[in-house]
Amino acid sequence: MRITKYEPYAKRKRRQQAQQNAFSAYQKAISNAELKACQQEIYRLLPKIAKSEALGKADEQLNKKYSEALNLKKKLLQKYNIDEKVFTPKYFCRRCNDSGYINGEVCACLKQIINTIITEQYGLNSLTGFTDKKVNSNSEYKQLLEDKYAIMNKYCEHFPDTKYCTHIFWGATGTGKTYLSCFIAKNIMKKGHSVIFVSAFKLNKIFLEYHLDFNGQYADYIETLYDCDLLIIDDLGTENCYKNVTNEYLLSLISERLQGSKHTIITTNLG
Repeated sequence: MRITKYEPYAKRKRRQQAQQNAFSAYQKAISNAELKACQQEIYRLLPKIAKSEALGKADEQLNKKYSEALNLKKKLLQKYNIDEKVFTPKYFCRRCNDSGYINGEVCACLKQIINTIITEQYGLNSLTGFTDKKVNSNSEYKQLLEDKYAIMNKYCEHFPDTKYCTHIFWGATGTGKTYLSCFIAKNIMKKGHSVIFVSAFKLNKIFLEYHLDFNGQYADYIETLYDCDLLIIDDLGTENCYKNVTNEYLLSLISERLQGSKHTIITTNLG
């Protein structure tokens, strides 16, 4: 997956914010004269201790002063009710510390950010503000989809190790296909998997823009559609058909995802 385009947002914004919060907390703490003096003493002793250890000549007097400074710092923090943990950045993703990578591999958090960007730009508003309670409180949807929710809830629990990777929800308008898809998307995202929820109309727009793109601007979008853990295509059949684009690209996308055992859900009114 090529993600250079998204790195300034994904890799730096969260990480810098976490580091800035920790630094601000530290600056506020050392504005206290006693704590500042104690911290300066610790910084003064550290290089001296490191030098003596590097030379193989441990200085017991230095070590004693250093321990005393640490103990004083601990007492001062307690005295002024300051939790030292606030000096450590609280990263959104503890797996990669918001760097976006783990041992050179793209972290799931960065993948999800990319997918969210694509969903926000090309997807539906269905996921915005969606809650399970909204579906469960709707008696009509609940009656129509009760058995389907039970089946797909098990699908979510076992994802991605499920018997089937591809599902098609067919039915007339208003039967809750999109709601069921949103329910699945939210649950899969909670498990840390990458999910793209896109309308067929806007998916077709991506195909067309990619087809007419000679600068590779939309290559990342296409690659992410192929690579995400779960792709949900909503309302297939409502999109315009473009010659040499719509059917060809859709067939390629679905075929590649089938061969790669990638999960795909399609909702449609078509027979």
